[in-house]
Amino acid sequence: MLVLGENAAGNAPNLTYCKQWANSHDVDPANVYLDPSWTTLFSKVNTYTGGTIGLPYNIILRGTNMEYTWCDNSPSGDINSALSELLN
Repeated sequence: MLVLGENAAGNAPNLTYCKQWANSHDVDPANVYLDPSWTTLFSKVNTYTGGTIGLPYNIILRGTNMEYTWCDNSPSGDINSALSELLN
């Protein structure tokens, strides 16, 4: 799942941009979601940085219940252990 919060110009994306982006990156457009200005994502996910992040922003969610298990901005936690837990 990929979330687009802005287009290449830093503005809110639209459906046309979403489809073009997905096709240019060989990604199924059905797996790309729009979240203009990242409003929904950042209201639900702890960025561990006081609300500011760098992009791209990578997180791992448990597929069965969308539980937030890891992000690349976390002061602790290891991606390998997070992935191992989800795959076992």
